[in-house]
Amino acid sequence: MSLRVNLLDKLEIKLLINFTELRVNAVGTSTRLWKTDWLATLFIKYHLFQMLAVILIFN
Repeated sequence: MSLRVNLLDKLEIKLLINFTELRVNAVGTSTRLWKTDWLATLFIKYHLFQMLAVILIFN
């Protein structure tokens, strides 16, 4: 039982690390995307969807 919980903890930590990497990459690309308006709105929609997905996964 404790082994399974430990594995789940490691998986959750790995997911969190992946999401923070995605967030950092997203911030980096956002600065480049702001140059064109339609790309910026597309990025905002994608980013909101991503945050919603994170909330749904971790709740």
